[in-house]
Amino acid sequence: MELVLIDGQLIPQVEFKDLAILSKEKIEDIKKRGVVVIKNVLPERDSLAMKESLKDHIKRNSWAKGFLSLRLGSLFKAKPRNTAFPADSPAVYELYWSPAQRAARAHPSLIASQCFVNSLWHSSLPSSMVNTSESLSYADRFRIRQPGDAGFALGAHIDGGSVERWEDLQYSLCYEKIWTGRWEEYDPYNADHRVHAMMDLYDGAGSCGVWRSWQGWASPPTPSLFPPN
Repeated sequence: MELVLIDGQLIPQVEFKDLAILSKEKIEDIKKRGVVVIKNVLPERDSLAMKESLKDHIKRNSWAKGFLSLRLGSLFKAKPRNTAFPADSPAVYELYWSPAQRAARAHPSLIASQCFVNSLWHSSLPSSMVNTSESLSYADRFRIRQPGDAGFALGAHIDGGSVERWEDLQYSLCYEKIWTGRWEEYDPYNADHRVHAMMDLYDGAGSCGVWRSWQGWASPPTPSLFPPN
């Protein structure tokens, strides 16, 4: 297996302000790895304000303190309806529509970042109806983890289905080049059959019925212990 470092980093890292001028080589690196860190998407002051707003939201709403739904209980291997998860150091909050979350999803820079990674996809089938110039918000919960936390981790799961890749015809067509032994011709960014693929035939705890082109996190920074003068 080939292991190549990109500018000293295994995972490509780019600045938000440079998205419009990235070289063809850098874009190919991103596509090859299937992951990218986009830095400085949100102004630090705005990002930190959103983080504090989330903390205040939890304090104001006692019901929101780490509520763990019944559906996710088995996934995280925890008892349902815990007041926090993990109980000794809350990290996961079943909140989706707090003011800070809505503000982040609507921020022009975050939307522009999503449109950039979506633009790496393509489709040639009219029936697929893929528009990479628009981004739809996907409401998800949030986490607040302490620096150096090594004890918390999600249980093993696959959001995009598992055996559905074989059982569903449209989903199977996404991997046709691999099934037929032509894996070197496989294009992971071809969305021709993704839209109509059934990815949750069995309604698994971590499954999703909608094609998500990318999965990512907006990560607010931690204030520096030694801010500049």
